[in-house]
Amino acid sequence: RKVVDRFHFAHDIQQGEMYWAMAQLFMQQGPQALPSFPRPPRDWNNEKIRFNLARRLAPKVHWPEAIDLESRSAPSMHD
Repeated sequence: RKVVDRFHFAHDIQQGEMYWAMAQLFMQQGPQALPSFPRPPRDWNNEKIRFNLARRLAPKVHWPEAIDLESRSAPSMHD
């Protein structure tokens, strides 16, 4: 439960707030609560990459089982 990495989330504060609100909505209500998008989000493990050698050779995304389970389940009442 500590920060191990950081990433660029948005180009400006308004976009960041919008993305964070969508992330919260997803975590609280699941994928059915999200708006429909004109282009679905990428699945980085199944993306067909022809020209980007780095992405083609990079390892597949894999979370440790405990972290994956925690990210897909609701918090317990004791946390």
